[in-house]
Amino acid sequence: MLSAAKICLLAMLIATGCATFNPQPRKRGQGAGVSIRWMPPGTFKMGTPKKHPMNNGTESKQHTVRLTEGFWMCDHEVTQQEYEQVMGNNPSHFKGPNHPVENITWKEAVKYCEKLTQQERAAGRIAEDQEYRLPTEAEWEFAARAETTTVVPSNLNEISWNITNAGRSTHPVAGKLPNEWGLYDMLGNVWEYCSDNRTFYEEKIVINPNQIDPGDTRAIIGGAFDSDARVLRPAKRWHYGMDGRQPQIGFRLSFGKNRKIQKPK
Repeated sequence: MLSAAKICLLAMLIATGCATFNPQPRKRGQGAGVSIRWMPPGTFKMGTPKKHPMNNGTESKQHTVRLTEGFWMCDHEVTQQEYEQVMGNNPSHFKGPNHPVENITWKEAVKYCEKLTQQERAAGRIAEDQEYRLPTEAEWEFAARAETTTVVPSNLNEISWNITNAGRSTHPVAGKLPNEWGLYDMLGNVWEYCSDNRTFYEEKIVINPNQIDPGDTRAIIGGAFDSDARVLRPAKRWHYGMDGRQPQIGFRLSFGKNRKIQKPK
């Protein structure tokens, strides 16, 4: 059940047009719009079982993660239209207003989050202690799993654009079925940037992980339109340079209280 504070925030977001909220998953093919969904606090197993054949080593030491605070997650990847409205440009390779923005750097994704936050604060739609941001890797995997534990989803072609059905191109967001928490394209279409690094796991309980170091890479997760079942898994992750860009990489917004993340220089 939502607390009074969360209900007030939700009412404010809906009233100002900042977001819409529909607790029922949308049907396949329905346009995304700007919509965020509440991810409750929770505990889950992050990573892949050590002896599973798809574990390539970076997912080893499956461990328990506890997220003590809930957060909001956009139900779709940031579209080219949404990006251009804030940033004034569209660097994407596969053009289409409702396609995910891609071919952008991690630093540009962070700047988008910062600029959108500034605009929404100035308009009085969000408070000074709230921000749009990239999700941490743990938040992303928690949201993608949506309380499931399956290593590889059995319905990949129904929930993702991938190497077998995408025609080697991105597609408009929300064109496939959402996951159990109403999030579209968590697997496939484009890889998604996370705010923190891809780090090696330890076999212990971790609370609110947010792994930031001075390195120049950040985690990407979720796979893309040219990925197969070995990649299209909630636990599959990779790392990519903060200044690099590829037409397979985009991002998704999360929203919540301010926190420290690695700022672009």
